[in-house]
Amino acid sequence: MDSSWITWIIQGAIGLGIGAFAFFAKRTLNGIEGRLDKQEKRVKELEDVHFSLSSIETRMDKHEKRVDKLEADHNDLKNRLPLEYTRQEEFLRSIARIDNKLDKIHDTLLRQGGAQ
Repeated sequence: MDSSWITWIIQGAIGLGIGAFAFFAKRTLNGIEGRLDKQEKRVKELEDVHFSLSSIETRMDKHEKRVDKLEADHNDLKNRLPLEYTRQEEFLRSIARIDNKLDKIHDTLLRQGGAQ
């Protein structure tokens, strides 16, 4: 009977060892899977952030091009304005000269008409 008890004890110890090994292996694998899931979520978040940053960068590039075009148009308009349009002061000066000339003509006509 002694050898059968020893066999049962050895088999029980081996079974307990295998069970404990399986328990700890399963727990370790679950921990690793949990960490992998967290890492995948982090990678996904970073990819989303990178995608949104790259889309923001492309939009900024488009806006920079539009701003550059607007600046060029503005500079072109500033350069053309003196050539194509008259400033208010110049217009008033010209009108004042024309008024003076008309007054002189009017005075001349009145003198000539009064002399006859």
